[in-house]
Amino acid sequence: MMEAVIFGAGQVCAEILPDVEKQFRVLYIVDNNKKFWGTKLKSYDVKSPDEAAGRVCKIIIASTRYVFEIAGQLKRMGMAEDDILMCSGFYVGERCTYDIHPVNEKLIQIKDTQLIKFDTLKNEEITCRNTKVLIGVSFFSTFAVQLIKNLSKRYQNIEFSLLTSDEKYYENTLLFKLGHLYIYKSYTDLKTILTLLPTYDVIHFLWIEAEWSFYANLARRKAKRLVLTVGGSDFYRASEPEKEYKRKLILCADYINLENSTTRKEFIEYYGREVSKKTKLVPYGMELLDDIDEMEIVSDNIKRKELNIPPHKIIVTCGYNAHSAHQHLQLVEALGNISDDVKEKIVCVFPMTYPVGKDVYIQSVSEALNKKRLDHVIFTDFMSDKLIAQYATLSDIMIHVQTTDALSSAMREEMYGGAVVIAGKWLPYEILYEKGIYFLNVETVEDVPEILEDVVKNLGFYKSKCRNNRCLIRN
Repeated sequence: MMEAVIFGAGQVCAEILPDVEKQFRVLYIVDNNKKFWGTKLKSYDVKSPDEAAGRVCKIIIASTRYVFEIAGQLKRMGMAEDDILMCSGFYVGERCTYDIHPVNEKLIQIKDTQLIKFDTLKNEEITCRNTKVLIGVSFFSTFAVQLIKNLSKRYQNIEFSLLTSDEKYYENTLLFKLGHLYIYKSYTDLKTILTLLPTYDVIHFLWIEAEWSFYANLARRKAKRLVLTVGGSDFYRASEPEKEYKRKLILCADYINLENSTTRKEFIEYYGREVSKKTKLVPYGMELLDDIDEMEIVSDNIKRKELNIPPHKIIVTCGYNAHSAHQHLQLVEALGNISDDVKEKIVCVFPMTYPVGKDVYIQSVSEALNKKRLDHVIFTDFMSDKLIAQYATLSDIMIHVQTTDALSSAMREEMYGGAVVIAGKWLPYEILYEKGIYFLNVETVEDVPEILEDVVKNLGFYKSKCRNNRCLIRN
């Protein structure tokens, strides 16, 4: 059995150990954090990374967040790239599984099988004159569903197919007609699919994820036109090693869609003028606006009851998902400083329905809210478009202090529904100012209580200032 050292003594290491032990004889674990040195994880000693320098064995990176940094560190230590393995997480329902594979794409062998094996729809390839478009998105996204559904209606001559690791899309295929629904559960599966695919007129990746960058050259060969859509996290939350890792995909793309001019400017500044001609401003459409219009006729009492929100209280929305980038804990700490009379008037609502696997974090937010004696509701169950639209018509105030963002659709939906938005001044929302859309800014999370108190005490005044937002958002 081949020997291996695991790099990283955190949660990912504990989760992959059973699978690693089936394939390798684990020598020990190394970690950059000195506090782990001299301890044990399971039966394995945790040591300094220096212990692995010059060792002839495989090094398995047990991290999904810092994989690019660690891979670079190992190469600087003299480890051959062919000896470095990484693990990539794939969600099956609520459970995350890991695929352990080489960081060198050339070392991954494709499966001896047919393409139809990966097609959940089991459609044979049929040569036709229709334009063929392949959408690539690793995780389930309602935006991807809406995109394909609406494009399928508008362009009858285009055959749309989907490449993803999330089987949940299969449940939505009644909403749109797909030529193929290719599902991969490992990097070997993905390489096999991309190798066996016919050439597509367009391959469009939503968003610039690790998988697409890993197989950039292979995807390029399969696309007459390669299109990328940049999300806020793709660029703003990526470390420099990750940005550099994505460069090869960005340079070989034909078109790159971004949501606002500020992000486009910063994107070009980082990747160079050579990408400027292929960048396009393409904001996401918001299908939910029509649903919000329909919900206006439903009484607030009925909507509150369905969403388990107390009657009469002013609803303050805090973020829109369970990602820690929304700074929930910092926000709760700040909200604890508001006066008791304002606390009595409000209920803080935390939509935390995605991403999956955030139960521990959500529990920590709940405990912090209880400690600060803040009346609150936390949404954790999947919400239909109807429920999201209902809530958008109820929300009075939204606090949006995410660390980074491109142009939040959830925030604009709340604006459309009539909420007064308090947003971080650091977010690139110049386009909203240019359109005349009214919202408030804070310099830091700690500044939220002062502005929130003023808005709660003068809610009618601030709502009147937001009255034109609905028309401006729709336009």
